[in-house]
Amino acid sequence: MARRVDVAISVYGKPFQTAVTLASLFENCGSLIDKVYFQEELNQPHGTCPSRVAGAFPDQAFIRYIPKRFLSWHANDPAKLSDTDYRQSIRYQYAWETTNKQKLFVTHNDCLYSSDIIAGMLERIEGTQYSGVGLIGQCWNCPASTAGVCSRENYLAYSPTYDEAQVSPHFFWFDFNEIRVGSDQPPCISAEASASTDFKEW
Repeated sequence: MARRVDVAISVYGKPFQTAVTLASLFENCGSLIDKVYFQEELNQPHGTCPSRVAGAFPDQAFIRYIPKRFLSWHANDPAKLSDTDYRQSIRYQYAWETTNKQKLFVTHNDCLYSSDIIAGMLERIEGTQYSGVGLIGQCWNCPASTAGVCSRENYLAYSPTYDEAQVSPHFFWFDFNEIRVGSDQPPCISAEASASTDFKEW
């Protein structure tokens, strides 16, 4: 079967979980995967060097990308989306914009795959219009679901006002730029954006 899918993974810490995610994905779905877009967040917690993970898979093609900005989980500024450096600092965005495949598999870096999930997804979406496969969203973690105003059945019809979204007690944000863990340690990678397939430097 042709390698029909690229993979996008955004890595913020968790190097061992990232390695298990990729190893289990390659073991179960490797025949369908062409390239892995390995996006390392610009700031990493605890001096983590996730880039070394890719070296454990010498037979797999990786595109290493380090965005110029660290946007964390905060809402993005729509006024800045025309700025390529800003836009491609959004998780997975670089892969979305540069893949040459019609399908992109997006994964977290803390998953354990036990079957060929990609083949199952491809079978499911063949010949249909789709935005994804499976349960879309995180209803279990959404204040609109808790309030009973939105669900998987009506999420396309629900449109909260700006005020409703702003006052939710269920949302909380951390500013990871203010967390200083081992700040006297040198960074494991340079703080410049790069798209590279050269892993010798790692």
